[in-house]
Amino acid sequence: MPASISLKERDRLRRLAFRQRELAESPSSRARIAMWRALNDNGSLHPPVAVETWTFDPEFLPPEVFECESDVARTIEYSFLSHIRREEYISDDQPVPDAFYTSWDISIDRFGLPSEITVAADRQGRTIAYHQEPIIHDLPTELSKLRPAAVSVDKTATLERKAWLESLFGDILPVKIAGPPLEIHLTSHLISLLGMEYLYTSIYDYPEEIEVLMRYITDNERHILRFYEENDLLRPDDLYRHIATSYLSSDNAASADNSA
Repeated sequence: MPASISLKERDRLRRLAFRQRELAESPSSRARIAMWRALNDNGSLHPPVAVETWTFDPEFLPPEVFECESDVARTIEYSFLSHIRREEYISDDQPVPDAFYTSWDISIDRFGLPSEITVAADRQGRTIAYHQEPIIHDLPTELSKLRPAAVSVDKTATLERKAWLESLFGDILPVKIAGPPLEIHLTSHLISLLGMEYLYTSIYDYPEEIEVLMRYITDNERHILRFYEENDLLRPDDLYRHIATSYLSSDNAASADNSA
């Protein structure tokens, strides 16, 4: 993380931090948090609505809304604007976070084998479409090549970045370290390894190998989660992480300490 950004960018980020705090402390945002907690505690009949703006980022966050020029400042600006503009223009039921979250520097080599993704640009130059090349082409002979996931974390770099962010706007908006995402997509990893077409034929041709492969994928995810736990990386991200557009807030989570 660079030690400094331009004064213009610093002022821009501080103004955005103040605006996000202002929105997070608003009665409407607090009411939404209460609604999600009631819903997740089986006490609400109101169906919340959440719009996933990342699915249309180029339209929702066009280039003209950005003022920062450096990559690092622009990344932070993106985080602020994604929350602020959603509240100002859409006003769905997602609460505005009352902190700025940064993530642990985690590296995962999930299978021990190289993978390749081919992307295709549309007429606007956006690389949305992609094709993941299969990692395994001959399941019976290549199954033994798979290795347990290699996981590492750079806590020093993470804490240095957190301190740098706090020096920018920590007096306005708290900076917290978010825990790693805990979504587990077993079949997605299966597709990554075999590709969709080969997966379909392998279910018929190699059912026993598919069972072994699924057991390997499951054990691999357990291994990654154990690493998170053993290295104290888990955090109560009840207002930051969401799964299937459902925020994880509950009365139990509300009392957890998220001061990291």
